[in-house]
Amino acid sequence: MAQQELDFEDDEDASLDGGISNDVHLSDVFKYISHFRRKGHQIGRKVGDMLEVLTLAAVKRNPELSARLLIEPYLEGFSSAKHKVEFGIFDGNQADLFAVKDGKKSKKKMEVRAEHIHGLKGFVECKKVGVEQTINSTFKKRYPKGVLPFGEVLEVNFRPRWAQPAQFKTSFSQEGGSLKALVTGPNSINETYDVLVPFRLIFCLDINGSPHFLDNERSLRDIPDPIRLCKILEVNGFADGGVDCLLNDCLAGPQTPEKAKQASFVALDVRKHRFGQFDKRHDEKEMVTINVLTEYSHWEPKSVNMVQACVDFNLVVPDALIVSAMEAYEKTYGVDFLERITKEAYVTDVAVASISKKIVDDLDGYIFVDTSTGQECRLSWEMGGLVVEAK
Repeated sequence: MAQQELDFEDDEDASLDGGISNDVHLSDVFKYISHFRRKGHQIGRKVGDMLEVLTLAAVKRNPELSARLLIEPYLEGFSSAKHKVEFGIFDGNQADLFAVKDGKKSKKKMEVRAEHIHGLKGFVECKKVGVEQTINSTFKKRYPKGVLPFGEVLEVNFRPRWAQPAQFKTSFSQEGGSLKALVTGPNSINETYDVLVPFRLIFCLDINGSPHFLDNERSLRDIPDPIRLCKILEVNGFADGGVDCLLNDCLAGPQTPEKAKQASFVALDVRKHRFGQFDKRHDEKEMVTINVLTEYSHWEPKSVNMVQACVDFNLVVPDALIVSAMEAYEKTYGVDFLERITKEAYVTDVAVASISKKIVDDLDGYIFVDTSTGQECRLSWEMGGLVVEAK
């Protein structure tokens, strides 16, 4: 039989600061949502919504903050750009805060009047950078039509610097009208499976360097340790002389640097407009900038350093809390739980809001971890300003 070898190396061996992270690895949130197969793409987008909903619940838990909260205001920066942020905290007459046209607030752009920018006591941005699943470049080059011929052995090799090499072999055969998959690999793996599309096989290494193989009936939730490297072979059906399939690389947050730049620029631009300087001010009280993250295991040191240099506080909502919240929504609303995870639903539906409120209340508002100190913290209002209160 013909044999094709696909090599994968991981040259990153970075550690994150703050006392709340390990080496860059796939988040526990991804392990949760990957269970949903193709729906996972839709659920992946909802992770960011859940981050915003929990943060909104944490803000509204404090009566003083809730009274001063504006959702998704547009803030003008020194560059004249209008930046939409998730949450703004304002002090002053809120009835006069927004630009008004024909006596009505704009629903598309709620721009804060320039003369009221002094009333901005702080703002919160939420940034989620998930796992990107992309077609492996070597696989795409060798199989441009996405067809793996019957009988051809596909080798998937992991050869990172930080672990022993691991090799998996997969081939497909057609027997009558049925399709079968043979998989061999470490730990004496030698299994044959009946293939009913859609069908997938998962190959990965955990952070300890241990290899894992998951068949179609299992998911990443079955692996207790964090996953460092992961490849997913998706089988979509038969093709002429082979199997219609794709090998996907699961990459931990490749867009993280861009998200870090975006959050940094918003803070710098609004600060320059307000105070005439880009640099952070020591012990800021007058206008506090906050960046809230999740899936923090996807953030490499240079991106963390960037936001810490530009934003007053960078806080993390841990993966476990995001997963618990999504499970609570799923338990309450079943298959329709995704559409309930929005800021709008939180504001307009008391039953929906009660789920997130309970999660936040059970933790007394301490749903965040400060990336600089590693301390649990919550948002509060003290001495006329927005503060991050350590536990």
